[in-house]
Amino acid sequence: MLFTVKDVARLAGASKTTVSRVMNKNPKVKFETKTRVLQAVKELGYSPNSIARALRTKKSDVVGVIIPRGVEYVFSDPFFPEIIKGITSVLNLHNLNLHLIMSNSESEQREIYSGLLRSRRIDGVILICSRFDDKQYILKLRKVPLPCVLISRFPLEKINYVGCDNKQGAYNAVEHLINLGHRRVGFISGSFDFIGGVDRFEGYKIALKKHNLEYDNELVAKGDWTREGGYQAMCELLNGVKVPTAVFAANDQMAVGAVKAIKEKGLQISKDIAIVGFSDTQFASYVEPPLTTVREPTYEEGTLAAEMLVKLINGQEVKPPQVILPTKLIIRESCGYNVKKMAKVVIKQ
Repeated sequence: MLFTVKDVARLAGASKTTVSRVMNKNPKVKFETKTRVLQAVKELGYSPNSIARALRTKKSDVVGVIIPRGVEYVFSDPFFPEIIKGITSVLNLHNLNLHLIMSNSESEQREIYSGLLRSRRIDGVILICSRFDDKQYILKLRKVPLPCVLISRFPLEKINYVGCDNKQGAYNAVEHLINLGHRRVGFISGSFDFIGGVDRFEGYKIALKKHNLEYDNELVAKGDWTREGGYQAMCELLNGVKVPTAVFAANDQMAVGAVKAIKEKGLQISKDIAIVGFSDTQFASYVEPPLTTVREPTYEEGTLAAEMLVKLINGQEVKPPQVILPTKLIIRESCGYNVKKMAKVVIKQ
């Protein structure tokens, strides 16, 4: 049997208006009355008609979280679950629901955006890991207007975003290696269609320049943010003319793949080739040896982005509209040796 607000009111000995206030968490309802109403709701198994409420308030109480990647990739990378945990913690406080949207291709992404614009089934959007070519879709979202917050720095002035200082984090990682005495510091990049990937590459180059080390394209190999991509990129560096004594990988996934390639070559991590990752994902301290990495405040990025979006949905001003959170270098055993104590890595002539 489907019970109504009238049934709840009768059982609780309250008016329909009072029941509605309790369901909408109105703080003015007396504690005793609220308790009776909630008990009646529990006994009847009453569920408010969310569709009717959405029509009345013109709000769906749903926030869309868009990840422009496929399901397999998203759930193989610890970065995304941690971001989503942060977002969810805030949405729960505001009784908002999360609608997770993932796309495998550009055409699928276009359909998602156009569907959101037509239906207005969500109150706002959080877009994770923006690509440079997302600009056209972001501009469409702004025209609706649909409240939107990005997780990632984006080169648009009038857009709300939260990100971490990728450039400074990368700089700190490479400088640490240089301070250990390394002069051949390799870099395993992610794809450069992601803004974070470009920023980390810039940080790498700035650190070299600051310490009077010449950038060498032979010490750079392109990965794809995955362990396999890191493994293949490290194999490329190991088989190159110049073998690096240290490597900075643009994320922990690729760093772990690089560790595998180094070990298969019969070399020791830290003693022969030092390695640093980026993100400080949960497994970073459990690999052997534990991985030195740049800690990205992933959970905080999620919470802050959600807080910004809730304000936008409620018509409040967000200040500042763009936030870059600091990173922290976490030093572990994967690059603990001073280069003078390291074994000699053979360089192919």
